[in-house]
Amino acid sequence: MRMKMPTINNSLLRNTSLIIIVLFVIACGSNAKKVYWDSGKLQSEVHYEEGEMHGPAIWYYENGNIQQELNYINGIIDGEMKRYYSNGNLESVSYYKNGLLDGQALTYNREGVLVGEENFSNDTLNGAVNKYYPDGKPQMTGSYKNGKFQGAWIYYDVYGNVVGSANYNEGTGTLKAWWQNGNIKREVNYKNNLKNGAEKSFDSEGKLIEVLYFEDGVKLVDKNQ
Repeated sequence: MRMKMPTINNSLLRNTSLIIIVLFVIACGSNAKKVYWDSGKLQSEVHYEEGEMHGPAIWYYENGNIQQELNYINGIIDGEMKRYYSNGNLESVSYYKNGLLDGQALTYNREGVLVGEENFSNDTLNGAVNKYYPDGKPQMTGSYKNGKFQGAWIYYDVYGNVVGSANYNEGTGTLKAWWQNGNIKREVNYKNNLKNGAEKSFDSEGKLIEVLYFEDGVKLVDKNQ
């Protein structure tokens, strides 16, 4: 009498083979590289695919708090990047597109207060720029157009008083600053974002005390009057 050998369903065999292949591809094509501090705590975890950084990448302080986190696509930074202080508070957040800064970039102090705001397009400053004092009050407001100073820029003291202003057209304009009594303190001319021409300084009584000369941001002559 001939014994029958047990048989395997062909459909089940195909499905099992497919699962094994998928798991093999995942295991070989994508993996995370981990680096540790001497203390044994995790220092970084970066994902790779086919030898290139691909996916989330995170770095840690030795105390365990996250230091930086971002995302790679085929070895290029893409998406949100966050940096943190060692106390765990957010230090900055910015956005990348194909390795270039693109969008809003925010900066915070160690206490978690927003102190800076910039906007980028293709890794170039473009749009509003603002700076703030540690208490959150405005220190400066302005804007860029394709990397050049553009439009009204206003500077404030810690009490909220306007102490300086400028109006630029593609990086060219005059910046003026005032003493608290309202007298002119400094007058600076810019061309293409660089000091050009005379920079005048005045004492609190409004008397001219110094004139410096610049060309393309380089000081040429000191002239005292």
